[in-house]
Amino acid sequence: MDVSVNIYAWLKAQETGRPVELCCAIGYDAMDVIPYSEIVETARRYIQSLGGFEKFSEWGLVR
Repeated sequence: MDVSVNIYAWLKAQETGRPVELCCAIGYDAMDVIPYSEIVETARRYIQSLGGFEKFSEWGLVR
């Protein structure tokens, strides 16, 4: 989940132009009023757009 939340926060920061800080804990089912399932799906689509997890791991979030 940590990777998905980091990707979500990074994408939101890119969109808003402002720093994004999020906290989560075991038992949370949403973050930033977004269900975790949507956050995970957002991260999945982003990783796929880069060419898969291997490409993502080469470059990380900085592109």
